[in-house]
Amino acid sequence: MPEHLSSRRHGDQPVHEFASGVLLDQVDLAGRVVTADALHTQRAHARSLVEDRRAAYLLVVKGNQPGMVEAINRIGEQAFSPCASDG
Repeated sequence: MPEHLSSRRHGDQPVHEFASGVLLDQVDLAGRVVTADALHTQRAHARSLVEDRRAAYLLVVKGNQPGMVEAINRIGEQAFSPCASDG
């Protein structure tokens, strides 16, 4: 069953201010997909999820990260299509 950390709080801190730290340490993320809003779309967070926690991720990218938006646009839509072939 999916675990929704957004319903949790740590003391007076909302989860979005705390989730990338101790809160995520409470969950075994190995083999799971972690979703996060644009606040957590950072290289360090993505790298830690993959390398340290053995998880996959789905992160939101907004227009206030123009370099990242440009990089994604260079990849092309076909790479993101569920019908894309590997060949």
